[in-house]
Amino acid sequence: MRKAAFDLADYLSTGEFHWGRRSYQQFQLFDHFQQILDSFESSMVHRLSEGSVRLILQMSRKFLLFLIERECMEISDIEICHISEFIRLESPKHNSHKINLTWPIKKFLHYLRDRGLISINADIFLENPVPARKKVLLCLEDSEIEAFFSQVDKNSVHGKRDYAIMKLALDTGMRWSDIAGLKLSEISWQKKEVSISQKKAGTPLVLPMTVGAGNAIADYILNACPRADSPYVFLRLRQPYDKLNSRTPAANIMKLYQSDGFGHQAWDGKDSTPSAGPWEHGSVIQM
Repeated sequence: MRKAAFDLADYLSTGEFHWGRRSYQQFQLFDHFQQILDSFESSMVHRLSEGSVRLILQMSRKFLLFLIERECMEISDIEICHISEFIRLESPKHNSHKINLTWPIKKFLHYLRDRGLISINADIFLENPVPARKKVLLCLEDSEIEAFFSQVDKNSVHGKRDYAIMKLALDTGMRWSDIAGLKLSEISWQKKEVSISQKKAGTPLVLPMTVGAGNAIADYILNACPRADSPYVFLRLRQPYDKLNSRTPAANIMKLYQSDGFGHQAWDGKDSTPSAGPWEHGSVIQM
């Protein structure tokens, strides 16, 4: 209801609809705080990934709003007690990922100190904590992977696209954000390689392309991909033919093909490897 009200008010004032997520935060920063935050953002955009910049800005803004609540109206008035109290209050919200709290604030305070806006050193309160132990998930057996892929209708356009995505993910270990943003120019068919710049880390990466993944992608491009003027490999199958949303969990696609008996399903012996496409079948590169 709130989103509908904001969209309607926006339309009445501008004459246009602006689709996308909205922030309903009612608290505003002081102008000089906002200027510092904007300058901080400019210093990061070419050095860190989009997701990292977004996380750092969200936490830094939260810290500045906390300062306003504590009647700390100037950056130069920040004291150690403000930082320690903020960390103490926010910690319960980040029990499993404390680094998402300490790392952004540490970055912000280093920026302020480097520019002479503060002189205090609060690193002792912002040491990256030891991560909590995580459960190690079991790997899928070959028979489970085959049973999983047997659920995909590789004769349909949806099936061809989804099969290519899942095959690429399982064979190369690429992140979903990198798969969603994969461009045709980043695939070397002669070298059987994928060359990308990782969205999360911002570093270049060259991965070997397996025969199965290459054939699946080729089958999708030739027989299922919408004929659209787009540099991206994987597109929506309905208009507008944009690239897939990199923030949508890839698990949503995987869940579509999970049956109740996944992991215990009998394999019927069908060959899950696509028939030879632009590559001849040969030795498969294992990773």
